[in-house]
Amino acid sequence: MEALEQENAALRARVVELEASERSLRDAQRLALAVIDHSPSIVLVKAPEGSYLLVNRGLEAFFAKPRSELLGATDFDVLPPEVAKPLWEQDLEVIRTGEGRLFEDVFEREGGQQTYLTNKFPIFDGESNVVAVAMIATDITQRKQMDNERAELQQQVIAAQDAALLELSTPLMPIAEGVIAMPIVGTVDNTRAAQIMDTLLQGINHHRAHSAILDITGVRTVDAAAANALVAAARAGKLLGARVAITGVRGEVAQTLVGLDADLGGIVTRSTLQAGIAWALAR
Repeated sequence: MEALEQENAALRARVVELEASERSLRDAQRLALAVIDHSPSIVLVKAPEGSYLLVNRGLEAFFAKPRSELLGATDFDVLPPEVAKPLWEQDLEVIRTGEGRLFEDVFEREGGQQTYLTNKFPIFDGESNVVAVAMIATDITQRKQMDNERAELQQQVIAAQDAALLELSTPLMPIAEGVIAMPIVGTVDNTRAAQIMDTLLQGINHHRAHSAILDITGVRTVDAAAANALVAAARAGKLLGARVAITGVRGEVAQTLVGLDADLGGIVTRSTLQAGIAWALAR
């Protein structure tokens, strides 16, 4: 009799232990579901064939459908085929590789495009078989818009800086009525040469200049390309009816021009900017 009572007591203790364990498991499940439901992200678990096994409030809000209608459905049931197909292909990739993947998904919504950063990962059973694909999708629409606006603003700043640098590198100075001068400093490459010509021609038109001075005192070296650019700019100025002088011509620059056998007819050269200004004012 005593042995039977001990056995019954052990059974009752075991039942109490199992009930406590079951309560703990239910509490943990309720806690997990509460976390999933209150997550700001969309949480979805799909069976390998694509049917929805678990959905949260985020997905209910996305589709404006209760979970009773969503559970058991597939992407093809709630989305257009052209949208559902790439999502299904993502699932297949996760199942095939057995590894998590990050995707950036864009959806057309009534208020415009919405972009989601989606983390998909496999769920395994005890034998390492994929039994489900979990998905956590976070709305990054606002972040993308801010990134795009920031990138656009950065490009505008860069363009403004480039324009300012070009303007500084090819400044145009009115010297007197009908006389303009352009001091050129640094290296003259193809881009700079085009800017020099454009600024010179605009300056001649704007100031109705009869004389223009290209001062190259600050140009350290003049190669064939730079020399050709200067001569071309001077000729273009002449076509607008302006006299053009190139000043600051040093010996090595003169040798380069001579070596090019450039036609300098009608183009005045002076050793200094002051000499060029005196020439222009003596008109």
